[in-house]
Amino acid sequence: MGLIAPLFLAGVLAVALPIWLHRLETEAANRERFGSAMLLDPTEQRVHVRRAIKYRWLLALRILLLLLLAFAFAKPFLTRVTPETAPAARTHLIAVDTSLSMNERGAVDAAKTRARDVIRALPVDDAIVFIDGVTPETGGHDPVGDRATLDNRVTNLSPGVARLEFGRLMHAIDERLRDLDDPATVHLISDFQASAVPNRFSDLIPARAFDLSLYPVTREPRPNWSVDTVRRAGDGLAVDIRGHGTAKREIGVTITVNDEKRYEGSAEISTGGEITVSGVEFESGDNRVRALLEIDDTLEADNSYYHVVDNRPPDPVPFLTDNANGLPLTYIRAAFEAAGGDYRLEPLVAGEYDPRVLGRYRWLIVDDIGRLDALTAGALTGFINAGGNVLAFVSDRLAGADQLPLTGNRIKPATPGPRSGPFIAVADVDNTHPVLMNTDGWHDVHLARYVSLAPEPDDRMLITLESGEPFLFERRIGAGRVLVLTSGLDNRWNDLPTRAVFVSFMIEAAAGLSGVERTQRQYTVGDALPLSLTDGGSGQVVDPLGKNLLSLGETRRAQRIALDVPGFYEVYTPQGEFLIAVNTDPRESDTTPMSQDALERWQASVAGGETVEADSTGATAATAEAPRIPLWPWLLALLGLAVIGESLMANHYLGAGVRQ
Repeated sequence: MGLIAPLFLAGVLAVALPIWLHRLETEAANRERFGSAMLLDPTEQRVHVRRAIKYRWLLALRILLLLLLAFAFAKPFLTRVTPETAPAARTHLIAVDTSLSMNERGAVDAAKTRARDVIRALPVDDAIVFIDGVTPETGGHDPVGDRATLDNRVTNLSPGVARLEFGRLMHAIDERLRDLDDPATVHLISDFQASAVPNRFSDLIPARAFDLSLYPVTREPRPNWSVDTVRRAGDGLAVDIRGHGTAKREIGVTITVNDEKRYEGSAEISTGGEITVSGVEFESGDNRVRALLEIDDTLEADNSYYHVVDNRPPDPVPFLTDNANGLPLTYIRAAFEAAGGDYRLEPLVAGEYDPRVLGRYRWLIVDDIGRLDALTAGALTGFINAGGNVLAFVSDRLAGADQLPLTGNRIKPATPGPRSGPFIAVADVDNTHPVLMNTDGWHDVHLARYVSLAPEPDDRMLITLESGEPFLFERRIGAGRVLVLTSGLDNRWNDLPTRAVFVSFMIEAAAGLSGVERTQRQYTVGDALPLSLTDGGSGQVVDPLGKNLLSLGETRRAQRIALDVPGFYEVYTPQGEFLIAVNTDPRESDTTPMSQDALERWQASVAGGETVEADSTGATAATAEAPRIPLWPWLLALLGLAVIGESLMANHYLGAGVRQ
């Protein structure tokens, strides 16, 4: 038997009150009958008084009443194990962290030892699901009870290079437990990096887990350095190095380009620093750059960083104009240079080029569509019908014209002229179009003048003015298409060329109209590389180990390639071949562990009706608590009967005293 609130037993001291009240004064003198007292001499009467307890049964009931009241408030209970609550065979899910941070010396061996201890401590009749904490969707197994098989799986554990995120792990565990009839007990063995904790604490709570036991393999922060990034800087390279829990120290760095050593040196770095190497020559095309830290730190797996320098010449973009020194060419050239220099403008001045050269290009820009002569307009129409794309602007050369060249849109007579009042505002932007999807700031453009056009049924309105007229629209003609902006680029009709949105618009227009996708070159382990289906095929990918990742049949379908190994991947597509660099997740390099309070809060939030205790190894585990049978309701019932009995007996003694 136990008590939930034992302090209420102090109320037992109240039994002294009825005992004191029941001790009454009583005279001890004997009284005799006598005829007359007239002839007797008066004397002082002696009275002998003694104290005695009266109404003993009433006193007993009152003491019982107070005792019942005190014990009822103390809430006594009984504990016993019934057949329904007796321990039964259960399922246990054991997850072992095999992320990059577990490559620390001794970490994975400690995890294996802890896993074996957990397995040995479980009842032999319990089923066990053993999974890899990084890839639980594919690394798990059906429940088994064979301890030899489980020991073999523990022995074969090895750390990888991926990142562990606890929220994703708990969600995956819930999915693995979906087919079980009863909730399972989850055992998680990890170094418990703070960087693996999700933003929402609720993501740490597996809904289908009955209980959670956490087993840290190490609790001390470990100093670690890693390469944060490598980037091109002027005519050389810049290497950013980051330290976690580190003091200033001399760190050696080796940089290779296409497997040739270009730099070897050192620098004093504590929590962060940069090493810059100038005068690095790159070959034409893709260059493999590797930065390697020469230092003996706690985690060597993140000491290498891979980077691709794309040194291809910029793609040529024809620019049809009659003024090679005009502002439109200056603005567009500046936009391309600000975005990285992937494109190079080639001015084609009217009357100085052969229109037949247009067929060499995928797309081109016309600075003023009103300046096109009949020969050029005819060449452009053929270019578009054959699959070419055009980005065109319009200006005051259309004065007096009633039809827009190339598209044939009717020009309204009331084309607005320069305004001295408020500017014309942009009303709607179609952000679903690829050219506008990554642009922002159109509503801040000040528009003073534009050409008023009547939309055609085949036009797709991309940007609409507050007047309802088009500011940017798209027309498909044959196999190609035309994008028309109904205002100029000479900084007189609008201030679009001076806005940040103009740079993003030109880059997105170049990517969309050229048909050449600028592929991302930097990825993180665990990312997926998308391969689109082009010309009947998606391509082939060769990993850093030289293995083809796709079969012949798979190269004819769109794919998403899992990038599981750091290094350089060779990608071959119908559009060409290129390199991508894959690096470990920088969050795994931060070895700062979760606080003990956070671990205890996490575990306590999952303990389903069980109490959490610490074992001899420092790990925390849960033990089942037997059900409690409360006794205080029965005591309250007896208390009620005692109150009734006390009232009846008190009335009986009081009535007898009155009759006397």
